[in-house]
Parts: sequence; structure tokens; C-alpha cells
Amino acid sequence: MAHPQDVRTLLSTLEARGKVYRYRDRINKDTELIPFYRVQLRGLPDADRKVILFDNVIDANGRTYDMSVLAGIYGVSEEVFAATLGCQDYVGTLEKWHYGLTHPLPPIMVEHGPVQDVIHTGAEIERVGLDMLPVPVEEPGFSGMIRAGLPMITKDPETGIRNVGTYNAFFRARDRFVASGMHGKHAGYYHWRPAQMRGEPMPVAIVIGCTPETMLAGSARIPYGEDELAIAGGMAGSAIELVRCVSVPLEVPAHAEIVIEGLVSTEVAEPNSAFGEFTGYMKLDSTDLPITKVTAISHRKDAMHTPILVGFPPSDCNLVFGYCYASQLYHHLKYERGFPIEETYFPQLSGGKHLGLIRVCEGTPQSTVWGILEEAALCSDAKYIVAVEPDIVLQDADLVNWAMSFRSQPDEDVRVIPKRRRLDASTDRQANPQRFISSLDPSVAPIRWSPEAASFPGRPDLYITLINATRKWSFPPVALPKKAYMERALQLWEAQEVLPTPHMQQPWYGYPMGFWNEDLQEDADLIAQGNYRAVGEKTAQRQRRYRENTES
Repeated sequence: MAHPQDVRTLLSTLEARGKVYRYRDRINKDTELIPFYRVQLRGLPDADRKVILFDNVIDANGRTYDMSVLAGIYGVSEEVFAATLGCQDYVGTLEKWHYGLTHPLPPIMVEHGPVQDVIHTGAEIERVGLDMLPVPVEEPGFSGMIRAGLPMITKDPETGIRNVGTYNAFFRARDRFVASGMHGKHAGYYHWRPAQMRGEPMPVAIVIGCTPETMLAGSARIPYGEDELAIAGGMAGSAIELVRCVSVPLEVPAHAEIVIEGLVSTEVAEPNSAFGEFTGYMKLDSTDLPITKVTAISHRKDAMHTPILVGFPPSDCNLVFGYCYASQLYHHLKYERGFPIEETYFPQLSGGKHLGLIRVCEGTPQSTVWGILEEAALCSDAKYIVAVEPDIVLQDADLVNWAMSFRSQPDEDVRVIPKRRRLDASTDRQANPQRFISSLDPSVAPIRWSPEAASFPGRPDLYITLINATRKWSFPPVALPKKAYMERALQLWEAQEVLPTPHMQQPWYGYPMGFWNEDLQEDADLIAQGNYRAVGEKTAQRQRRYRENTES
């Protein structure tokens, strides 16, 4: 079944499900909008959060905007995230990625799309330009910039190879921003560097308000040369429609909300400012980024700006990135390597990448569990990877902690190994141990220009910890009432109309874990029948005397 081509249809669907709140009062994008949105992220459980549409946005100087701000369409909650992909649960979203990856649908060109209903070029860019966009400040009081962290499209003019990557555009003037994603580890560099060698600026298009499939495909680590938009089309079940840009030789999704077109300089760069990162900390290292000249802005009538919140999780960024890491690992382990796994998950508070959780199938041999963990270490940026069993809900940190506490031993079930995937000629840490002096992860090295940096010796290697938190032998049952008794208890609870509605968490009833016999069950049945004396008669037959001068 084909999925919607635009976020407006998704918005209507979510609104019908009660998952949208329209904020109609005036709100300041520079000081109030994101703090208001963050109230629910830090104050409400996942199931209670909603996408928020801000209809009456101003800036700190009282300027009004024709555009609205749609916050949370990509990552306000995992429930909304699954719904925007047309899935019932998280495993369904992982399967959606697998399907898109194995059934890509190349995009198709159309003559016109609503993203070009309104076009601004020339003097209008110099007069208004980026100021027409209600881009909110993310961490008022700490942010040293405003940014549009959204898919950027570039292309190699000789090969025609397109790249869609979710990079940052930091606004600097009405007609200028600085762009990330143009250095060595990003695919955008594959287009920027040849342009520099030709002595030309590089065309770029920033897409705002694309569908979730396009956002996800652009955020995932897809081998260079594979078309992210074809994967997005496969996920959506219909080809993404594209229109030609107004001022640069690129194509963009026809049903997006806004497109910023520009030319990235290959000659001039300027430093960046403080901004929030996926680690939950501000990024302070001042990195020089190439400046970009805005050449055109096009948008739909009554366009909606869709910010991608980063900073402290939960956030859009960490949910999206966590999904991308999880879905790619899921596809690799289950379908490319044939391992018996049920689900993968990267929690948002791990940055969506540094803690990987894998739920293996029931009865998976221990040798296979270690094979899964070691394979995951080869294709993951995680610091920690944990394998658990089917009764552990990966999204429940308490259950994961329970499994780690009582199904593993540090001396036998924990292995610390180098991140071997990165040890190659291009990133040899032994040759350049100082390469980790600057990192998004503040635990790797001190800030480059901090007092501690002068004495920091560098970090020659990074490591990954593998934890096998699965049972190695039979366990006793989970210590909760059996299912029939809990089901009866729920009926009794619901009959008391004044009590709040319970939201049961797994596990909410007890179940066997391998070691349980008929004698133990007989005792339990007698106790449930109110006949504890019968159990006492049985134990009386097994009485014994303490040996002299012993305690047992």
C-alpha cells in the first residue's frame, strides 16, 4: 500500500488519532517555542506526547511569519514514529526498512510540484531570504546559532550520482549559511572535493518538510552510489516524485514543504558556534565550515517549517538516528547473515548509537549469541552491545538492567575489544593518536581549547564492550502471579470505576524459565486453594535434625 507523498497527509492522519495539538497563541521562536515543545519530551511518557503545530510564530523582535512550525512529525515519540511509517510497532518499522532496501523504487520526474507554488530569487533573497523561515532556537541561553538540520541533496555532475544526507545548515545572513557534511567522512565530501578541484562552487538543495521515509534514508549510512530516494520510495511503496530546482542543477521532492537552493563555496569557510548535539551536550569546538550562497527559496502555500530537534534526548535526531542504526543492523544480522534475532534497538539516551540492544530468538545457542555480538561489533559505532532474550522488552531500560544484573557475570559474559572496523590505513590511530582530541563524545577527549587539552596525551584506540545477558542454563520462574490470576485481578481492578486505568508493562504475570517441576506446582496449587497445611504435612515428612556443632 502506497504511503503519503507529503507530511500534510500524515498530519491529518495523526490528527484523526488525537496525536496533534494546535498551539494558536502567539509564541516566540527564539525563546519560547522549543522550550514549550521540550516540556512534553521531558515531562510526559512516550504514549502521551503529540506533534505540535504552532500557527502564530514571532521572533524576539516581534516579527511575524506567514509560515507555521510543525514540531515533532519525525520524532516526538516512538508511537508517532511508527504511525507515520504505517506500522503497528517498532519491529514493523525495522521490517519496513528491510523492504525498502531490498525493493527500491527509483524516483520519477514531474513537471511541477507544490513545493514550487511560491518561488523567491534575486533581490527578494537579499531583502528577506532566510529570514522568511521561522527556524527556532533550540537551546535558548546556550545556542550560538540557528540551524536547519535536514536532508541536503548534492550530485556529481559527471557521474550523476546523487547523495541525500541529513546535515546541518547554520544560518549566518539572509543569503548565507554554513554547511556541514562537506568533510572527509561524509558522502557530501565526494561531491564537494571534485568541485573544489574544478574551482567551482557546489550546488546544494536543502529539503524541509519531506516525508519520514526520505528523512530516514538520508540519515542512514548507505553505501555511496546507492540512491537514498529509491530506498525511500521502496519504503513508501511508491516512487518519490521530483521536480527540477529553480536555480541549481538538482532535483528535489515535489511534495516537500520548503526547499533552499544554494552554492557551497569551495574557497571560503567560517567558524561555527555552539550548538546542541546528540550526546546531550553542547558542541563547543569551533569547526570551520564552507559558506553557502542562497540562490533561491521555494515553498508550498502556507508552508510549514519542520525542525529536527537535536540536543538532550528524547529528540527527533536521536530517535531517527537510533532507528537508522537499528534498522541497518537488523537487516544485516537477520537477512544478510541469517542470525536468529527478533529485534534491534538503540536507545535515545545513548545518542541513538552508543548502546546497541539485540533480542535473540528463544533457544539461541551461546556460541551463536557470541557470533551475533561479534558481528554487530564489526558494523556498529556502539560502545556497548547487549544481547538479551525474547522476554526482555528492549525499550524498557529497567528490564534490560534486570537482564544484565541477573543473567550475566562480568568475568565470563563481558568482552572488551577494539573497534576493529575502523582500524584501516585511512584512520590509523597509532599513526595519529591525537585524532581523537576533538570529538562529539565529550568522554573521548577534552574540548580542544580547554585547559585540560594541553596535557591530554591523545587516545590511540576506541573500544567496544559486548555483554551476553542471556541465560546460560535453566532459571526458576519469574516471581509474579501466573497469568490467570493477573487476568482476574485486572477484571477486579476495572470493576472499581474510581481507580485509574492501568497500563501494564511486560512482564505483568509470571512464567517458567526452564526449572520447575510437578512437585513445586502441586505445592503452588495447594497454596492457591488455601490449603497451606497440606504443604506443611509434606514438608514435615522431610524434617531433619541439625548436626551437633554445626549451623546447618
